[in-house]
This record gives sequence, C-alpha cells and structure tokens, in this order.
Amino acid sequence: MIPPRAKPIATGWAPSAKTAAPPPRPPRPRPRRPARPGSPKLLVAVTTQGGGRINQHFGHATEFQVFEVDATGVRFAFHRRCDNYCVDGGGAEDRLDRVIAALDGIDTVLVAKIGDCPREGLASAGITARDSWAHDYIEPAILALYRERMTQKQAITA
Repeated sequence: MIPPRAKPIATGWAPSAKTAAPPPRPPRPRPRRPARPGSPKLLVAVTTQGGGRINQHFGHATEFQVFEVDATGVRFAFHRRCDNYCVDGGGAEDRLDRVIAALDGIDTVLVAKIGDCPREGLASAGITARDSWAHDYIEPAILALYRERMTQKQAITA
C-alpha cells in the first residue's frame, strides 16, 4: 500500500508528524580532567590557513589561533587578530610592533616559516617563534612542544 501524501493546508505545505525531523540535541559538554596541582600552563599561538595544520608563514598571518596547554591536554582558547607583518614581500617595523602587541601574554608562536628579523623581534619581547612543526597537525605539535618544555624544565631543576 502506498502511504498517503501530506495534504496542502491554507498556509502552505506542512510535514506530517511522521515525516518531521526531531529537534537537534544540544552538544554534550566534554568532561575535563582536573589539572594536576602545580602543572604549568602555556599559551601557544598558531598561524594556520585551516585544515588543523600549522601551515601559514608568520608574515602572512592576520590572525593567530591561541591554545592553552597543560598536563591535561590542549584546548583552543581564543583568536588574536592583527595586521600581517609582510607588505609587498617585505616586513614593516611598525607592523611587527603591532603584531607583538597582539601576542602579549603568549609564550610561543608556531609557524610554517618565519624570517630572522621577526624571529629576533619576537624573542626580544619574550616570545619564542618555532617552525619545527611546520605543516604538522596543531594539537600534536603543541603537545610535543609542552613535553619538550617540561623535559627542559626538569633537566634544569635536577
């Protein structure tokens, strides 16, 4: 037997109760493991063109995705927007100052590529620029950076 079609009503076509989709469920919050007491946190900025990878040159970035990492894992924290450093193939000193101001409070910037001048400018502001994980996925790279830093910290305190 063929099911009957929904009949038009005065205000237009309306699906029957059988054909209406259920309302979407709200997303379930992901449980967070509590941070270990005294576990240090890092704020890491990343230059990306998308795809979950570190795949943008520092000078071309107009925004940075900032992640927080600690012993419990990596979490996206926020965006920082700024003017790109490179203009017509070269860097502009006043733009670098604005980028450094936008990165205030950030420990490390992960980039696909960075020139010597902006790397030194960031270093003088206390920000480390790393291109060691160029084109890698963001979260595993940040975890590797965190583990590297914690290993260095343990070696210094030992």
